[in-house]
Amino acid sequence: MENFPRDLEKEINRRQPRRSSPRAVQWSLLMISDQGRTLTISHFRGVAAITIVIVAVALAASVTLWGLYEDAFDQNRRLKQKINRIQRQMVSLKYEKEVLLADRVVAESKIRELNEHLEEGKKPDSPQAAVFPAADHAQTEPQNEAVGLPHPPPPGEPRNPAAAQADPVQSAVVAVDNLSAAHDSDRGLLRIEFILKNIGPASQAISGRAFVVLKTDDDDTAQWTLLPAGSLTAGQPSRVRRGQYFSILRFKSMRFDTAAAPDVDRFKRATILIFDTSGELLLQEEFPITIERS
Repeated sequence: MENFPRDLEKEINRRQPRRSSPRAVQWSLLMISDQGRTLTISHFRGVAAITIVIVAVALAASVTLWGLYEDAFDQNRRLKQKINRIQRQMVSLKYEKEVLLADRVVAESKIRELNEHLEEGKKPDSPQAAVFPAADHAQTEPQNEAVGLPHPPPPGEPRNPAAAQADPVQSAVVAVDNLSAAHDSDRGLLRIEFILKNIGPASQAISGRAFVVLKTDDDDTAQWTLLPAGSLTAGQPSRVRRGQYFSILRFKSMRFDTAAAPDVDRFKRATILIFDTSGELLLQEEFPITIERS
């Protein structure tokens, strides 16, 4: 016998709609401006997750590289410190070398002067002139009068009066070559370079101080510039010891740097002044210059 109520309940249960699975929740970022405009960024959680992953990977890579190259960085730092120490030692040794060369030149000049004094003290007088001075004078004087020759000057006086009145001129011992002037616009520097040559006696070192005077077309000393920086008195440096020190056996490249003024092209001449260690002027020579820009 059929059970209608039960069959009806089964049929109703079979025909009831199935419950749908809940939809996945999506996150969006909504931005609203002051004017009421909106900007929506969909899938915000996914974008944020990807960004976090990328940042984490970058941090991990940075930490890994730092760990791998930490020793190399430390070694480079130690090498830089060592190079700085060596450079300071080189500057100190160079200064000591220049001082020793200057002392050597001064000592050699003193020894040379002492030897000259000793040679002059040991030089014997002429015995014939000492024994027969009157006879020689009596014999030569009539002969000179007979032939119309001038009388010889007495001992101790120069034979050429013009030579006695002329000031002695010291022969040049240094020379300047390859003078150049350049303006470094990137660094704002004016650089003067030249070659200082030793043209004195061979195997004799020369030490002293060097200056450069930059001049304009006119003779207004107020517009002149002294390198190294200092004051001028009658066109000469007031303090010679402020000049750039040099000690040369054959030649040396000299370089002077100064802050370039906007009107650097006004300098048309350069005068090179070279002094020895005692402050005596060895060379004063003027050159026309054309400042090259770089």
